[in-house]
Amino acid sequence: MAQLDTLDIVVLVALLLASVAYFTEGTYWAVRKDPYASSYANGSASKAEKSRDILETMDKSGKNCVVFYGSQTGTAEDYAS
Repeated sequence: MAQLDTLDIVVLVALLLASVAYFTEGTYWAVRKDPYASSYANGSASKAEKSRDILETMDKSGKNCVVFYGSQTGTAEDYAS
């Protein structure tokens, strides 16, 4: 039977650790919060923030222009801001 060299053991341990890290998908370490999650999606927005009336929201915030944006990559949000 073939002898295991030190390098072989190091490579096997590295592959084992990489496999565990891949298949556990972050359950053993902290997972970053989703930057695209909003308080509206979580249902934690206050009653005043849940108004869907655009004119009422504009009056409360003192704005006179609204820019609607949407994209898959999020770059439209930067341009709209």
